[in-house]
Amino acid sequence: MRAIVWLSLLSGLFCAYWFGAAYLLRAAPTYVSDRGVQVARVDVAGFPMGFDLRLDAPALPARGWRADWAALSVPSYWPFSAQGTLSGQQQFRWRGAEWRLTGADMPLSLELTPGLTVTRAALGGRDMALAGPIGAQLGALDLTLTPAETAQDYHLALDLTDLTFVQLGHDLDSASLRAILRYAAPLRM
Repeated sequence: MRAIVWLSLLSGLFCAYWFGAAYLLRAAPTYVSDRGVQVARVDVAGFPMGFDLRLDAPALPARGWRADWAALSVPSYWPFSAQGTLSGQQQFRWRGAEWRLTGADMPLSLELTPGLTVTRAALGGRDMALAGPIGAQLGALDLTLTPAETAQDYHLALDLTDLTFVQLGHDLDSASLRAILRYAAPLRM
């Protein structure tokens, strides 16, 4: 009988946690705008094992980036890991020029510590087209960010395959970039 009471109590607490967190996630567009992030709407599903989020019209106006929508799946038992997809057209401004990226869904992942320090971020993409001052077709893109030796340093790896510059008529089978990014403090969410 005690086990049933404890199980019922723990189940009730977990339900309260999940629905409370879902309420806060739905209210997030109001609060994240102060941090330079815009989201038109957040839908939450996935009870009880996770938070399946759909973000409509996510944007970083200060960086000149916006997308049609993004989907994220976060386990409710470990909310420091997210897997998801950027979908639809993405638009961004770089060096004063407008660019548009279209193609298949772009998988993404983010790993954090309980202190919200980024331990891994990744973005991928396949069969994409870039339109802007120079148009390009891209077979695949893989971008990862992982911690380096010190807390402020991060390894950046960018791999591109089957890159075709439309106006220039040049093709690259592959291109890679490896760099170390140094921040004043560890990246935190």
